[in-house]
Amino acid sequence: MPDASQSERLQPNTIATQVYRRLREDIVTGVLPPGMHLVRRTLAKRYGVSVLPVMEACFRLENDGLVENSPLLGAHVINITVEITEEERVFREAIECQAARELVAVAPEAAKNKLRELAETLDLIQESLGGGDEQVERTFQRRHSEFHLFIARQARAKLLYRQMRRLWFRRLMLSCNINTSLFPHPKGWHARLAGELCSGDQDRAEREMRAHIRFNRDKNAEAVRELLRRGREGLIGGMLEQEALAAD
Repeated sequence: MPDASQSERLQPNTIATQVYRRLREDIVTGVLPPGMHLVRRTLAKRYGVSVLPVMEACFRLENDGLVENSPLLGAHVINITVEITEEERVFREAIECQAARELVAVAPEAAKNKLRELAETLDLIQESLGGGDEQVERTFQRRHSEFHLFIARQARAKLLYRQMRRLWFRRLMLSCNINTSLFPHPKGWHARLAGELCSGDQDRAEREMRAHIRFNRDKNAEAVRELLRRGREGLIGGMLEQEALAAD
């Protein structure tokens, strides 16, 4: 899971903050799937709180890009579409390639060593994918987001990091709805990227990051189409019972 934002760190651990974190987790991990109507009374009952903390959490999650709020229709989990996914890939390529250049310019050697460690760990987990273990899948997804957000943090550009964090919440949500083991990367994929990021050459770092982001682009688009064709049943684990939500 991406780490806490500045606004979250500055807020006390109130009931609203606790609900925000739980609701965010349920959305990112697919318990509440894309497009689902978020019935406030039902969520309040689920989390054992009043409706007000749920309302506040929904507005905060809109800032994270995970929820849309409408005065007439209420709140719902943001939808996944092929068009949105492709637009976000273009945006991701722009900001992560710049993050790669900034990291080369400003990151200390200790941060680069840490990046190599994160990459090696991530690649080891990646090699364990494909065995049907949901826990391994989720661990890979989280470590993957942590790896890329570490790159953004070391770029030392706060606005860039905030946009990256928002984008990776959305990527986590997509990853948790599509089995990433179906789209394997080459062995040592992230170690290779880390090596270029630590090379001291901004152009090499940017080229490798661009290739990294563009890899499996067509397969990912097809996976989203398949998700929409088949519906979300069977692709989403841990979903709340739809009948209970719809009946409220």
